[in-house]
Amino acid sequence: MKKYPLPEHEWISIIEAPLYGQVFPSHSGDDELERMLAEVERITKAIDGPLGWVTDVSNILHATARQRKMYADSDERLKFYDKKWCTGTAIICTGSFVRGVVTAIHWMTPPVYPFKVFGSRRDGELWARQQLIARGVEVSPEPQSLVSQIGSVKQQRAF
Repeated sequence: MKKYPLPEHEWISIIEAPLYGQVFPSHSGDDELERMLAEVERITKAIDGPLGWVTDVSNILHATARQRKMYADSDERLKFYDKKWCTGTAIICTGSFVRGVVTAIHWMTPPVYPFKVFGSRRDGELWARQQLIARGVEVSPEPQSLVSQIGSVKQQRAF
């Protein structure tokens, strides 16, 4: 049975292994962002198999140029793993400013994995699940209820 690491950062969660979620706050310091990126790197390198992400950046209103570079540098460090294993990242964002931030980050370091921007979490999660299914990963094609998600996280603790 494959093991999936439990996230050790409050911005990251397991939606349904191996589908992980991230929710960015409206403000974050460089140190906090660096810790979160290190955790993404740890998780990505630990899973020797396909994984997907649902990344909600809707709250990002004040990402500095340095923070955008930090994110791009992290993508660069993960390029080998992402190219091999990342089935896709659904990026959830609303508003043109946030879409501009996403565009700037991906312009600096174009992703080697599929990604798509969505205006709703549900649509993004559906897409991310389909990406995993297309790679032969057994996950539910539909988002689970909140109760199911809590049970899934409790199960992960037993891994």
